[in-house]
Amino acid sequence: MCGARTRVRSFSENVGGPPEWEQLGLERQLGLPVAERTVATWLLASGRAQTTPEYLLRAPIFLGPVFSRCHPRFREAFADTAGRIGMDPAWVGRSWAGLATVCAITGKAPTAVTTAQMVDIRKTFLASTRQDQQQRGYLVSMGISRAQLVLFHHGQLADAPRKLGTPPAPEGGWVGVTPQISVTLRRYLDRLALVRRPATVAQEASVLRQFGRYLTVQAPEVHGLSDLTRAHLEAYRAWLAVQPARGGAPAVTRNTQGKRLAILRGCFERIAEWEWDDAPRSRLILRDDFPVPDRPLPRFLDDAVAARLLVSARAAPAPFDRIAIEILARTGLRVGEFLDLTVDAVVQIGSGYWLRVPLGKLHNDRYVPLHPQLKQLIDEWVAARPTGLTGKWLWMQNGRRITRARVSAALNRATDTAGLDHVTPHQLRHTLATQAINRGMSLEALAALLGHKNLSMTLVYANPRELHQTGEPNGSFRLLAA
Repeated sequence: MCGARTRVRSFSENVGGPPEWEQLGLERQLGLPVAERTVATWLLASGRAQTTPEYLLRAPIFLGPVFSRCHPRFREAFADTAGRIGMDPAWVGRSWAGLATVCAITGKAPTAVTTAQMVDIRKTFLASTRQDQQQRGYLVSMGISRAQLVLFHHGQLADAPRKLGTPPAPEGGWVGVTPQISVTLRRYLDRLALVRRPATVAQEASVLRQFGRYLTVQAPEVHGLSDLTRAHLEAYRAWLAVQPARGGAPAVTRNTQGKRLAILRGCFERIAEWEWDDAPRSRLILRDDFPVPDRPLPRFLDDAVAARLLVSARAAPAPFDRIAIEILARTGLRVGEFLDLTVDAVVQIGSGYWLRVPLGKLHNDRYVPLHPQLKQLIDEWVAARPTGLTGKWLWMQNGRRITRARVSAALNRATDTAGLDHVTPHQLRHTLATQAINRGMSLEALAALLGHKNLSMTLVYANPRELHQTGEPNGSFRLLAA
Protein backbone atom coordinates (compact mmCIF):
# COMPACT_ATOMS: atom_id res chain seq x y z
CA MET A 1 0.00 0.00 0.00
CA CYS A 2 2.83 2.38 0.84
CA GLY A 3 4.45 1.60 -2.49
CA ALA A 4 1.21 2.42 -4.33
CA ARG A 5 0.87 5.70 -2.44
CA THR A 6 4.45 6.58 -3.26
CA ARG A 7 3.87 5.92 -6.97
CA VAL A 8 0.70 8.02 -7.00
CA ARG A 9 2.46 10.87 -5.17
CA SER A 10 5.35 10.75 -7.63
CA PHE A 11 2.93 10.75 -10.56
CA SER A 12 1.03 13.75 -9.17
CA GLU A 13 4.22 15.73 -8.58
CA ASN A 14 5.86 14.96 -11.94
CA VAL A 15 2.87 14.66 -14.26
CA GLY A 16 -0.24 15.95 -12.54
CA GLY A 17 -3.64 14.35 -13.00
CA PRO A 18 -5.25 12.31 -15.81
CA PRO A 19 -5.81 15.36 -18.09
CA GLU A 20 -2.16 16.35 -17.85
CA TRP A 21 -1.04 12.80 -18.67
CA GLU A 22 -3.35 12.68 -21.70
CA GLN A 23 -1.83 15.94 -22.97
CA LEU A 24 1.71 14.62 -22.86
CA GLY A 25 3.14 13.59 -26.20
CA LEU A 26 3.44 9.90 -26.96
CA GLU A 27 7.21 9.85 -26.52
CA ARG A 28 6.99 11.59 -23.13
CA GLN A 29 4.32 9.12 -22.00
CA LEU A 30 6.52 6.21 -23.04
CA GLY A 31 9.55 7.82 -21.37
CA LEU A 32 8.02 8.03 -17.90
CA PRO A 33 9.58 5.89 -15.18
CA VAL A 34 8.11 2.46 -14.64
CA ALA A 35 6.40 3.51 -11.40
CA GLU A 36 4.59 6.37 -13.10
CA ARG A 37 3.61 4.23 -16.10
CA THR A 38 2.07 1.81 -13.60
CA VAL A 39 -0.13 4.62 -12.28
CA ALA A 40 -1.06 5.51 -15.87
CA THR A 41 -2.12 1.90 -16.46
CA TRP A 42 -4.35 2.04 -13.39
CA LEU A 43 -5.91 5.30 -14.64
CA LEU A 44 -6.69 3.65 -17.97
CA ALA A 45 -8.10 0.49 -16.41
CA SER A 46 -10.31 2.42 -14.00
CA GLY A 47 -11.71 4.71 -16.68
CA ARG A 48 -10.08 7.87 -15.33
CA ALA A 49 -7.99 8.44 -18.45
CA GLN A 50 -8.03 7.57 -22.16
CA THR A 51 -5.22 6.70 -24.53
CA THR A 52 -4.47 5.89 -28.16
CA PRO A 53 -3.89 2.61 -30.00
CA GLU A 54 -0.32 3.74 -30.69
CA TYR A 55 0.43 3.99 -26.97
CA LEU A 56 -1.00 0.55 -26.26
CA LEU A 57 1.02 -0.94 -29.10
CA ARG A 58 4.30 0.50 -27.86
CA ALA A 59 3.94 0.67 -24.07
CA PRO A 60 5.19 -2.41 -22.18
CA ILE A 61 2.11 -2.61 -19.93
CA PHE A 62 -0.22 -5.40 -18.84
CA LEU A 63 -3.64 -3.82 -18.93
CA GLY A 64 -5.76 -6.96 -18.53
CA PRO A 65 -4.80 -7.90 -14.93
CA VAL A 66 -5.24 -4.32 -13.70
CA PHE A 67 -8.58 -4.13 -15.54
CA SER A 68 -9.65 -7.29 -13.67
CA ARG A 69 -8.97 -5.68 -10.30
CA CYS A 70 -11.03 -2.65 -11.33
CA HIS A 71 -13.99 -4.72 -12.57
CA PRO A 72 -13.94 -8.01 -10.63
CA ARG A 73 -17.63 -8.88 -10.95
CA PHE A 74 -17.78 -8.25 -14.66
CA ARG A 75 -14.54 -10.21 -15.10
CA GLU A 76 -16.19 -13.19 -13.41
CA ALA A 77 -19.31 -12.91 -15.58
CA PHE A 78 -17.15 -12.51 -18.70
CA ALA A 79 -15.14 -15.65 -17.91
CA ASP A 80 -18.33 -17.59 -17.14
CA THR A 81 -19.85 -16.70 -20.52
CA ALA A 82 -16.61 -17.53 -22.33
CA GLY A 83 -16.56 -20.91 -20.64
CA ARG A 84 -20.19 -21.65 -21.49
CA ILE A 85 -19.61 -21.07 -25.21
CA GLY A 86 -16.61 -23.40 -25.18
CA MET A 87 -13.88 -20.79 -25.64
CA ASP A 88 -10.35 -22.08 -25.27
CA PRO A 89 -9.11 -21.04 -21.77
CA ALA A 90 -5.99 -19.53 -23.31
CA TRP A 91 -8.19 -17.09 -25.24
CA VAL A 92 -10.27 -15.97 -22.26
CA GLY A 93 -7.46 -13.83 -20.89
CA ARG A 94 -6.61 -12.43 -24.32
CA SER A 95 -10.25 -11.59 -24.92
CA TRP A 96 -10.45 -9.80 -21.58
CA ALA A 97 -7.33 -7.84 -22.49
CA GLY A 98 -8.99 -6.96 -25.80
CA LEU A 99 -12.01 -5.56 -23.96
CA ALA A 100 -9.68 -3.61 -21.63
CA THR A 101 -8.00 -2.13 -24.72
CA VAL A 102 -11.34 -0.89 -26.09
CA CYS A 103 -12.29 0.62 -22.73
CA ALA A 104 -8.91 2.35 -22.38
CA ILE A 105 -9.28 3.97 -25.80
CA THR A 106 -12.95 4.95 -25.52
CA GLY A 107 -13.06 5.75 -21.81
CA LYS A 108 -16.17 3.56 -21.50
CA ALA A 109 -16.99 1.03 -18.82
CA PRO A 110 -16.97 -2.61 -20.04
CA THR A 111 -20.77 -2.67 -19.87
CA ALA A 112 -21.06 0.39 -22.12
CA VAL A 113 -18.89 -0.42 -25.15
CA THR A 114 -20.68 -0.79 -28.49
CA THR A 115 -20.22 -2.99 -31.54
CA ALA A 116 -19.25 0.00 -33.68
CA GLN A 117 -16.49 1.00 -31.24
CA MET A 118 -15.06 -2.51 -31.17
CA VAL A 119 -15.09 -2.82 -34.96
CA ASP A 120 -13.45 0.58 -35.48
CA ILE A 121 -10.68 -0.16 -32.98
CA ARG A 122 -10.08 -3.60 -34.49
CA LYS A 123 -9.60 -1.96 -37.88
CA THR A 124 -7.15 0.53 -36.37
CA PHE A 125 -4.96 -2.20 -34.93
CA LEU A 126 -5.11 -4.24 -38.13
CA ALA A 127 -3.93 -1.18 -40.04
CA SER A 128 -0.67 -0.96 -38.05
CA THR A 129 2.01 -0.30 -40.63
CA ARG A 130 5.20 -0.34 -38.59
CA GLN A 131 7.02 -3.63 -39.09
CA ASP A 132 7.58 -4.11 -35.36
CA GLN A 133 3.87 -3.53 -34.58
CA GLN A 134 2.07 -5.57 -37.22
CA GLN A 135 2.09 -8.86 -35.33
CA ARG A 136 1.10 -7.24 -32.05
CA GLY A 137 -1.63 -5.23 -33.80
CA TYR A 138 -3.04 -8.42 -35.30
CA LEU A 139 -3.07 -10.18 -31.92
CA VAL A 140 -4.75 -7.22 -30.22
CA SER A 141 -7.37 -7.15 -32.98
CA MET A 142 -8.01 -10.86 -32.49
CA GLY A 143 -8.44 -10.31 -28.76
CA ILE A 144 -10.99 -7.56 -29.39
CA SER A 145 -12.84 -9.82 -31.84
CA ARG A 146 -13.06 -12.59 -29.23
CA ALA A 147 -14.18 -10.06 -26.61
CA GLN A 148 -16.99 -8.98 -28.94
CA LEU A 149 -17.95 -12.63 -29.34
CA VAL A 150 -18.20 -13.10 -25.58
CA LEU A 151 -20.26 -9.93 -25.14
CA PHE A 152 -22.57 -11.10 -27.93
CA HIS A 153 -23.27 -14.40 -26.18
CA HIS A 154 -23.48 -12.53 -22.86
CA GLY A 155 -26.40 -10.58 -24.33
CA GLN A 156 -24.71 -7.17 -24.21
CA LEU A 157 -24.08 -6.76 -27.95
CA ALA A 158 -26.53 -7.49 -30.75
CA ASP A 159 -23.93 -8.54 -33.32
CA ALA A 160 -21.31 -11.27 -33.37
CA PRO A 161 -17.93 -10.29 -34.82
CA ARG A 162 -17.43 -10.56 -38.54
CA LYS A 163 -14.23 -11.11 -40.45
CA LEU A 164 -12.67 -7.80 -41.40
CA GLY A 165 -11.44 -8.03 -44.96
CA THR A 166 -9.28 -5.47 -46.67
CA PRO A 167 -11.41 -4.33 -49.63
CA PRO A 168 -11.26 -0.67 -50.54
CA ALA A 169 -13.91 1.58 -49.07
CA PRO A 170 -16.90 2.26 -51.35
CA GLU A 171 -15.50 5.68 -52.21
CA GLY A 172 -11.86 4.66 -52.52
CA GLY A 173 -12.64 1.60 -54.65
CA TRP A 174 -13.60 3.84 -57.54
CA VAL A 175 -10.41 5.89 -57.56
CA GLY A 176 -9.15 6.04 -61.14
CA VAL A 177 -12.61 5.77 -62.70
CA THR A 178 -13.97 8.74 -64.69
CA PRO A 179 -16.33 10.65 -62.33
CA GLN A 180 -19.53 10.36 -64.41
CA ILE A 181 -19.00 6.65 -65.06
CA SER A 182 -18.30 6.12 -61.36
CA VAL A 183 -21.51 7.92 -60.35
CA THR A 184 -23.66 5.95 -62.79
CA LEU A 185 -22.25 2.54 -61.93
CA ARG A 186 -22.40 3.12 -58.18
CA ARG A 187 -25.99 4.33 -58.47
CA TYR A 188 -26.76 1.15 -60.41
CA LEU A 189 -25.17 -1.01 -57.69
CA ASP A 190 -27.18 0.78 -54.99
CA ARG A 191 -30.34 -0.06 -56.92
CA LEU A 192 -29.21 -3.64 -57.45
CA ALA A 193 -28.55 -4.06 -53.72
CA LEU A 194 -32.28 -3.73 -53.06
CA VAL A 195 -33.04 -7.03 -54.82
CA ARG A 196 -29.81 -9.04 -54.90
CA ARG A 197 -27.72 -10.73 -52.25
CA PRO A 198 -24.66 -8.86 -50.95
CA ALA A 199 -22.27 -11.41 -52.46
CA THR A 200 -23.86 -10.95 -55.88
CA VAL A 201 -23.64 -7.17 -55.63
CA ALA A 202 -19.99 -7.39 -54.55
CA GLN A 203 -19.17 -9.61 -57.52
CA GLU A 204 -20.84 -7.24 -59.97
CA ALA A 205 -19.16 -4.24 -58.33
CA SER A 206 -15.75 -5.82 -58.92
CA VAL A 207 -16.49 -6.35 -62.63
CA LEU A 208 -17.94 -2.86 -63.11
CA ARG A 209 -14.99 -1.20 -61.32
CA GLN A 210 -12.59 -3.07 -63.59
CA PHE A 211 -14.54 -1.96 -66.65
CA GLY A 212 -14.55 1.64 -65.40
CA ARG A 213 -10.78 1.62 -64.89
CA TYR A 214 -10.30 0.06 -68.32
CA LEU A 215 -12.26 2.89 -69.94
CA THR A 216 -10.29 5.53 -68.04
CA VAL A 217 -6.99 4.17 -69.35
CA GLN A 218 -7.88 2.71 -72.73
CA ALA A 219 -10.71 5.02 -73.83
CA PRO A 220 -10.21 8.43 -72.18
CA GLU A 221 -12.62 10.00 -74.67
CA VAL A 222 -15.49 8.17 -72.92
CA HIS A 223 -16.78 10.46 -70.16
CA GLY A 224 -20.01 8.56 -69.47
CA LEU A 225 -21.75 5.34 -70.43
CA SER A 226 -23.78 7.28 -72.97
CA ASP A 227 -20.55 7.85 -74.92
CA LEU A 228 -19.93 4.14 -75.40
CA THR A 229 -20.00 2.66 -78.89
CA ARG A 230 -19.86 -0.83 -80.25
CA ALA A 231 -16.16 -0.32 -81.03
CA HIS A 232 -15.40 0.29 -77.36
CA LEU A 233 -17.00 -3.01 -76.34
CA GLU A 234 -15.20 -4.94 -79.08
CA ALA A 235 -11.90 -3.51 -77.86
CA TYR A 236 -12.79 -4.45 -74.28
CA ARG A 237 -13.58 -8.03 -75.34
CA ALA A 238 -10.18 -8.34 -77.01
CA TRP A 239 -8.45 -6.89 -73.94
CA LEU A 240 -10.35 -9.14 -71.55
CA ALA A 241 -9.44 -12.29 -73.47
CA VAL A 242 -5.72 -11.84 -72.80
CA GLN A 243 -5.89 -10.77 -69.17
CA PRO A 244 -4.06 -13.11 -66.76
CA ALA A 245 -6.22 -15.20 -64.47
CA ARG A 246 -5.80 -15.85 -60.79
CA GLY A 247 -3.45 -18.62 -59.78
CA GLY A 248 -0.94 -17.97 -62.55
CA ALA A 249 -3.06 -19.14 -65.51
CA PRO A 250 -2.11 -17.31 -68.72
CA ALA A 251 -5.61 -15.93 -69.38
CA VAL A 252 -9.09 -15.84 -67.88
CA THR A 253 -11.29 -18.71 -68.98
CA ARG A 254 -14.05 -18.36 -71.54
CA ASN A 255 -16.57 -18.97 -68.78
CA THR A 256 -15.19 -16.02 -66.82
CA GLN A 257 -15.22 -13.83 -69.92
CA GLY A 258 -18.86 -14.74 -70.48
CA LYS A 259 -19.83 -13.94 -66.90
CA ARG A 260 -18.22 -10.50 -67.05
CA LEU A 261 -19.87 -9.67 -70.35
CA ALA A 262 -23.22 -10.82 -68.93
CA ILE A 263 -22.80 -8.47 -65.96
CA LEU A 264 -22.07 -5.56 -68.28
CA ARG A 265 -24.98 -6.38 -70.56
CA GLY A 266 -27.34 -6.63 -67.59
CA CYS A 267 -26.17 -3.25 -66.33
CA PHE A 268 -26.56 -1.55 -69.73
CA GLU A 269 -30.00 -3.02 -70.39
CA ARG A 270 -31.38 -2.17 -66.96
CA ILE A 271 -30.29 1.46 -66.91
CA ALA A 272 -31.69 1.81 -70.45
CA GLU A 273 -35.03 0.40 -69.24
CA TRP A 274 -34.94 2.82 -66.32
CA GLU A 275 -34.35 5.64 -68.86
CA TRP A 276 -31.31 7.08 -67.13
CA ASP A 277 -29.65 9.99 -68.87
CA ASP A 278 -26.27 8.23 -68.92
CA ALA A 279 -27.58 4.97 -70.43
CA PRO A 280 -25.86 3.67 -73.59
CA ARG A 281 -27.54 4.90 -76.77
CA SER A 282 -27.64 1.51 -78.49
CA ARG A 283 -27.33 -2.19 -77.82
CA LEU A 284 -23.63 -2.79 -77.25
CA ILE A 285 -23.28 -6.48 -76.34
CA LEU A 286 -24.78 -9.03 -78.71
CA ARG A 287 -25.45 -12.73 -78.30
CA ASP A 288 -22.56 -13.70 -80.55
CA ASP A 289 -20.13 -11.74 -78.34
CA PHE A 290 -20.21 -14.44 -75.70
CA PRO A 291 -17.53 -17.10 -76.10
CA VAL A 292 -18.78 -20.66 -76.26
CA PRO A 293 -18.45 -21.81 -72.64
CA ASP A 294 -16.48 -24.85 -71.64
CA ARG A 295 -18.74 -27.56 -70.22
CA PRO A 296 -16.46 -30.10 -68.54
CA LEU A 297 -17.98 -33.17 -66.97
CA PRO A 298 -18.25 -33.12 -63.16
CA ARG A 299 -15.08 -34.15 -61.37
CA PHE A 300 -16.17 -37.07 -59.22
CA LEU A 301 -14.29 -39.68 -57.20
CA ASP A 302 -14.52 -43.29 -58.29
CA ASP A 303 -16.02 -45.74 -55.83
CA ALA A 304 -12.69 -47.04 -54.53
CA VAL A 305 -11.28 -43.55 -53.87
CA ALA A 306 -14.53 -42.40 -52.24
CA ALA A 307 -14.48 -45.44 -49.95
CA ARG A 308 -10.87 -44.75 -48.90
CA LEU A 309 -11.77 -41.14 -48.14
CA LEU A 310 -14.70 -42.13 -45.91
CA VAL A 311 -12.58 -44.69 -44.04
CA SER A 312 -10.00 -41.97 -43.38
CA ALA A 313 -12.68 -39.48 -42.28
CA ARG A 314 -14.26 -41.92 -39.84
CA ALA A 315 -10.89 -42.37 -38.15
CA ALA A 316 -10.28 -38.62 -37.78
CA PRO A 317 -9.72 -37.50 -34.18
CA ALA A 318 -11.70 -34.26 -34.53
CA PRO A 319 -15.49 -34.79 -34.34
CA PHE A 320 -16.18 -32.03 -36.86
CA ASP A 321 -13.86 -33.61 -39.42
CA ARG A 322 -15.81 -36.85 -39.23
CA ILE A 323 -19.28 -35.35 -39.38
CA ALA A 324 -18.52 -32.75 -42.06
CA ILE A 325 -17.13 -35.23 -44.57
CA GLU A 326 -19.81 -37.83 -43.86
CA ILE A 327 -22.66 -35.37 -44.37
CA LEU A 328 -21.20 -33.74 -47.47
CA ALA A 329 -20.44 -37.11 -49.03
CA ARG A 330 -23.80 -38.70 -48.24
CA THR A 331 -26.23 -35.83 -48.78
CA GLY A 332 -24.76 -33.91 -51.71
CA LEU A 333 -25.07 -30.56 -49.97
CA ARG A 334 -23.15 -27.57 -51.23
CA VAL A 335 -20.63 -26.44 -48.63
CA GLY A 336 -22.53 -23.16 -48.14
CA GLU A 337 -25.76 -25.08 -47.51
CA PHE A 338 -23.97 -27.33 -45.04
CA LEU A 339 -22.59 -24.38 -43.08
CA ASP A 340 -26.00 -22.68 -43.00
CA LEU A 341 -27.74 -25.62 -41.33
CA THR A 342 -29.55 -24.68 -38.12
CA VAL A 343 -29.93 -26.59 -34.88
CA ASP A 344 -33.50 -27.53 -35.83
CA ALA A 345 -32.56 -28.74 -39.33
CA VAL A 346 -33.39 -32.41 -38.59
CA VAL A 347 -37.11 -33.16 -38.83
CA GLN A 348 -39.06 -36.40 -38.63
CA ILE A 349 -41.53 -37.12 -41.42
CA GLY A 350 -43.33 -40.38 -40.91
CA SER A 351 -40.87 -42.97 -39.71
CA GLY A 352 -37.82 -41.36 -41.33
CA TYR A 353 -35.63 -38.37 -40.65
CA TRP A 354 -34.96 -35.59 -43.11
CA LEU A 355 -32.58 -32.69 -43.26
CA ARG A 356 -34.10 -29.31 -44.05
CA VAL A 357 -31.64 -27.51 -46.31
CA PRO A 358 -31.99 -23.71 -46.05
CA LEU A 359 -32.26 -21.25 -48.91
CA GLY A 360 -29.04 -21.60 -50.84
CA LYS A 361 -27.34 -20.72 -54.08
CA LEU A 362 -30.50 -21.03 -56.16
CA HIS A 363 -32.80 -19.40 -53.57
CA ASN A 364 -34.76 -22.59 -52.88
CA ASP A 365 -34.94 -24.80 -49.81
CA ARG A 366 -35.57 -28.54 -49.78
CA TYR A 367 -35.60 -31.69 -47.67
CA VAL A 368 -32.90 -34.34 -48.01
CA PRO A 369 -33.33 -37.88 -46.60
CA LEU A 370 -31.06 -38.50 -43.65
CA HIS A 371 -29.42 -41.87 -43.02
CA PRO A 372 -29.76 -43.07 -39.39
CA GLN A 373 -25.97 -42.96 -38.97
CA LEU A 374 -25.93 -39.28 -40.00
CA LYS A 375 -28.82 -38.60 -37.61
CA GLN A 376 -26.77 -40.13 -34.80
CA LEU A 377 -23.71 -38.03 -35.68
CA ILE A 378 -25.78 -34.83 -35.63
CA ASP A 379 -27.41 -35.82 -32.32
CA GLU A 380 -23.98 -36.35 -30.78
CA TRP A 381 -22.79 -32.98 -32.05
CA VAL A 382 -25.87 -31.20 -30.65
CA ALA A 383 -25.50 -32.98 -27.30
CA ALA A 384 -21.92 -31.70 -27.00
CA ARG A 385 -22.92 -28.16 -28.02
CA PRO A 386 -22.06 -25.60 -25.29
CA THR A 387 -25.20 -24.44 -23.49
CA GLY A 388 -24.32 -20.74 -23.58
CA LEU A 389 -24.30 -20.30 -27.35
CA THR A 390 -26.48 -17.56 -28.79
CA GLY A 391 -27.53 -18.22 -32.35
CA LYS A 392 -29.36 -20.75 -34.49
CA TRP A 393 -26.40 -22.17 -36.41
CA LEU A 394 -25.58 -25.85 -36.03
CA TRP A 395 -21.88 -25.68 -36.82
CA MET A 396 -20.17 -23.52 -34.20
CA GLN A 397 -16.89 -23.88 -32.28
CA ASN A 398 -15.45 -21.56 -29.67
CA GLY A 399 -18.58 -19.46 -29.96
CA ARG A 400 -18.05 -18.74 -33.68
CA ARG A 401 -19.57 -20.11 -36.85
CA ILE A 402 -17.36 -22.64 -38.58
CA THR A 403 -16.04 -21.39 -41.92
CA ARG A 404 -15.44 -22.85 -45.37
CA ALA A 405 -11.73 -22.88 -44.61
CA ARG A 406 -12.38 -25.20 -41.65
CA VAL A 407 -14.32 -27.61 -43.90
CA SER A 408 -11.55 -27.58 -46.52
CA ALA A 409 -8.95 -28.19 -43.81
CA ALA A 410 -10.90 -31.20 -42.55
CA LEU A 411 -11.08 -32.63 -46.05
CA ASN A 412 -7.39 -31.98 -46.66
CA ARG A 413 -6.45 -33.87 -43.50
CA ALA A 414 -8.60 -36.83 -44.50
CA THR A 415 -7.18 -36.98 -48.03
CA ASP A 416 -3.61 -36.70 -46.74
CA THR A 417 -4.20 -39.55 -44.31
CA ALA A 418 -5.72 -41.67 -47.07
CA GLY A 419 -2.85 -40.86 -49.46
CA LEU A 420 -5.17 -39.22 -52.00
CA ASP A 421 -4.75 -36.23 -54.25
CA HIS A 422 -6.45 -32.94 -53.41
CA VAL A 423 -10.25 -33.19 -53.14
CA THR A 424 -12.64 -30.25 -52.92
CA PRO A 425 -15.92 -30.26 -50.99
CA HIS A 426 -17.87 -29.86 -54.23
CA GLN A 427 -16.33 -33.03 -55.62
CA LEU A 428 -18.18 -34.92 -52.88
CA ARG A 429 -21.44 -33.52 -54.28
CA HIS A 430 -20.47 -34.60 -57.80
CA THR A 431 -19.51 -38.03 -56.48
CA LEU A 432 -22.84 -38.61 -54.76
CA ALA A 433 -24.74 -37.51 -57.88
CA THR A 434 -22.72 -39.77 -60.15
CA GLN A 435 -23.11 -42.75 -57.82
CA ALA A 436 -26.87 -42.14 -57.57
CA ILE A 437 -27.31 -42.10 -61.35
CA ASN A 438 -25.14 -45.20 -61.77
CA ARG A 439 -27.32 -47.02 -59.24
CA GLY A 440 -30.53 -46.23 -61.07
CA MET A 441 -31.86 -42.99 -59.57
CA SER A 442 -33.95 -41.02 -62.03
CA LEU A 443 -32.83 -37.59 -63.16
CA GLU A 444 -35.99 -36.07 -61.68
CA ALA A 445 -35.25 -37.55 -58.24
CA LEU A 446 -31.60 -36.51 -58.43
CA ALA A 447 -32.58 -32.94 -59.37
CA ALA A 448 -34.80 -32.78 -56.29
CA LEU A 449 -32.02 -34.19 -54.09
CA LEU A 450 -29.45 -31.69 -55.35
CA GLY A 451 -31.80 -28.71 -55.38
CA HIS A 452 -31.53 -28.08 -59.13
CA LYS A 453 -34.15 -25.72 -60.55
CA ASN A 454 -34.30 -27.48 -63.92
CA LEU A 455 -33.20 -30.78 -65.35
CA SER A 456 -30.66 -29.19 -67.67
CA MET A 457 -28.44 -28.74 -64.62
CA THR A 458 -28.77 -32.46 -63.82
CA LEU A 459 -28.16 -33.82 -67.31
CA VAL A 460 -24.39 -33.57 -66.83
CA TYR A 461 -24.68 -36.59 -64.53
CA ALA A 462 -26.20 -38.83 -67.23
CA ASN A 463 -24.77 -42.29 -66.68
CA PRO A 464 -21.10 -42.00 -67.74
CA ARG A 465 -20.60 -45.78 -67.53
CA GLU A 466 -23.34 -46.54 -70.09
CA LEU A 467 -22.25 -43.66 -72.30
CA HIS A 468 -18.70 -45.01 -72.28
CA GLN A 469 -19.76 -48.58 -73.07
CA THR A 470 -22.44 -47.97 -75.72
CA GLY A 471 -22.13 -44.37 -76.82
CA GLU A 472 -25.85 -44.04 -76.02
CA PRO A 473 -27.49 -42.28 -73.09
CA ASN A 474 -29.38 -44.42 -70.62
CA GLY A 475 -33.14 -44.92 -70.71
CA SER A 476 -33.99 -42.05 -68.42
CA PHE A 477 -31.89 -39.69 -70.55
CA ARG A 478 -33.55 -40.87 -73.80
CA LEU A 479 -37.00 -40.55 -72.26
CA LEU A 480 -36.28 -37.01 -71.15
CA ALA A 481 -34.84 -36.06 -74.52
CA ALA A 482 -37.91 -37.40 -76.25
